[in-house]
Amino acid sequence: MDWGQDGGYDCELIEDPPDELTCPICLLPPKSPHLITCCGRKLCHSCIYRVQQAGGPCPCCKGEEYYTVLDKMVERQVLGLKVYCKYKSKGCPWTGELRDLEGHLKLCFETALNRNKELLSAIQKMQGLLSNKIDKEKEMERAIKTLKDENEQLKEQLHQLNKQSSQLPKHTTTSKAQESKANELEKELEELKFKLHVDKRIADKNETIDRLRDEIDSLNKKISSMETELKENQDRLSNDKEAMKRTIEMLTEENRKLKRQSTQSPHQYTTTAPDTALEELQCKHDRRIAEKNEIIDSLNEEIKRQKEKIYPLKREISELEDKVMKLTQDARAMTRNIETLNEENKKLESELKQKATQSTTTESTPSDTYAYTYSPSSPDDNTEIPSASNYEETRQCPMCNKTFPPATSQRNFELHVDTHLY
Repeated sequence: MDWGQDGGYDCELIEDPPDELTCPICLLPPKSPHLITCCGRKLCHSCIYRVQQAGGPCPCCKGEEYYTVLDKMVERQVLGLKVYCKYKSKGCPWTGELRDLEGHLKLCFETALNRNKELLSAIQKMQGLLSNKIDKEKEMERAIKTLKDENEQLKEQLHQLNKQSSQLPKHTTTSKAQESKANELEKELEELKFKLHVDKRIADKNETIDRLRDEIDSLNKKISSMETELKENQDRLSNDKEAMKRTIEMLTEENRKLKRQSTQSPHQYTTTAPDTALEELQCKHDRRIAEKNEIIDSLNEEIKRQKEKIYPLKREISELEDKVMKLTQDARAMTRNIETLNEENKKLESELKQKATQSTTTESTPSDTYAYTYSPSSPDDNTEIPSASNYEETRQCPMCNKTFPPATSQRNFELHVDTHLY
């Protein structure tokens, strides 16, 4: 174990060594400790060898003549000292004896090398990822530039198209019959949308009705089970009461027999035996009665608790039944309204077919055909788009038969109908 040429073992100790295990020259645990014959102190071989080569006296007692001898026992004690690893500051948690430190340092150095290799490989991977990311960012920048160029070209093309469209003549001449036909078709489309909306609401209502019915069935099952428990408890009470009556009657008969025997032969019972027997019977009787009364009280309390549980459940069932009734009434009203709407739609379809046949007969030139053009590129064009919310006739709510003027929008009409549905 040769760590350097001069001095003792330079390592971090767990505990401070005693004075006899420290070299007085280098103040470290002595390496190959030698005993000085003049004063008996232990020094490192290298430290005392330097003094001898210089021809100096003993460094401890200043004796002129002395000899040195290797002390094996002190060497074993020094090698048995507990030390830390030299790489403790870098995270090595090893502790052990001084004799094992050299072998551990070799392993620790190898693990540190492996760790450094892993770190280098991780750094190289990160550098590769960063380079890939930089390449992708460059590609994205190039793609963005190309897209910007294409966008500018498209803007120029769109500007040219707007100029060309502004130079073209506008076809705004339409016949009154075709405009009315378009309005009627749009009205029919809005009614179909409203019908789909109502169908969806009906499906939701039916789902809630089914769910409430399932809850009512489960509550009814609970109530039936609780009622059976109540009946069983009541039967048990009645049986216990009958048993109590029978025991009371038996005890009263025994008491009467004892009283008769005591009156018929008083000379045979001069002692206190009959009194004690009567007292014991009376005590047994009282005990049985008390036990039976306790059982009856406990059963009555259980019956009260069961009834207290049943009453809120019955209330919930009645509330749920009321909800189900309301929902079924709403669903029936909605189905009736849907039927009326279907009939009205059929009438409108027949009228539209008739008007379509009339318009085909009255049409003479191709310029009379209905052509609706809308160019978003021309901001100065203030032509109105025929909206589905503008109706020429009054409408009625299918739930409450309230009439709405033609100026009301479709949104307000649907909101009014939704107030009936929810």
